[in-house]
Amino acid sequence: IKSALAAVKESEKELDLGSLELTMKNVQEEDWANNWKEFFKPLEVGEKILIQPEWSPLDGTTDRIVFTVNPGMTFGTGTHTSTKLCICELEKYVDENTNLLDAGCGSGELAAILAKYYDVIGVDISPDMLSQAVNMYSVENITWVCQDISKMEIGRNAAAVFATTDTLNHITNKNKLFAFFKRAFECLESGGFLFFDVVMPAFFKNNYGRGECSFEDFDWGSFFWTCDFSPKTGKVLYQITAFEKCQAKPGSKEELYKRYDEEISERIWSTSVLREGLIKAGFMNFSVYDNMRHPFEFAFLYPEKT
Repeated sequence: IKSALAAVKESEKELDLGSLELTMKNVQEEDWANNWKEFFKPLEVGEKILIQPEWSPLDGTTDRIVFTVNPGMTFGTGTHTSTKLCICELEKYVDENTNLLDAGCGSGELAAILAKYYDVIGVDISPDMLSQAVNMYSVENITWVCQDISKMEIGRNAAAVFATTDTLNHITNKNKLFAFFKRAFECLESGGFLFFDVVMPAFFKNNYGRGECSFEDFDWGSFFWTCDFSPKTGKVLYQITAFEKCQAKPGSKEELYKRYDEEISERIWSTSVLREGLIKAGFMNFSVYDNMRHPFEFAFLYPEKT
């Protein structure tokens, strides 16, 4: 890093880049593992929901429905941009006490929030993710179903179908993507909505353009990942390494970790392909947001079944 900074300073002499000095120091584990929590405060979402980290007590009372999370235990916090937008749009268009479908529900954060007002079906192809969802959110009005979302059968119609936090990017085959749109259309009531987000090419250009390694820490351990994105094919390959904390031997001061390695493939879908699949499935009246976090990194669409 110091060599790279020195090279930049030498090659860009005409620019005022400051000192470009790098300072390094050792910190205690609790500094990086826990101090971030002071910046995660209770967050109001829409008109009715309040997302509260379990370590942060509320100041006074609230007439909102409180959803308590521990983001150090899972990947989800309930504060993802598309999650908040889903809740806000639901309050506008969908009546309470109706059926909703969370396709690709993962460990169930969005489904659990929606279940405050709706009957929810959470569908995911991963038994491990559904096991986490069941253990974390024991809620009577959520039904968890292990299915491929391109073939899902839920037995009753829903007022809205959700596929958020990059769910559709995990579908790498165009026919399967179109099959999901068709199944979502058939699962909806007349006048129902399909809400989904997708990652756009600019996301990879802005976040992984230099091929660097990223990492994130949780109470259970840490994980590291690199990303290889091909603009020509739209294919994405994540190389992920996770270290899970293990119980040390009695009396030992050593910290033990178990290592896991995984590859995850995704695909970037153009807006023209998405519209083609939606129209073929029967959807109309598209609404699009293309500035959810940074310009053109995410697109959020909600076509309507008419």
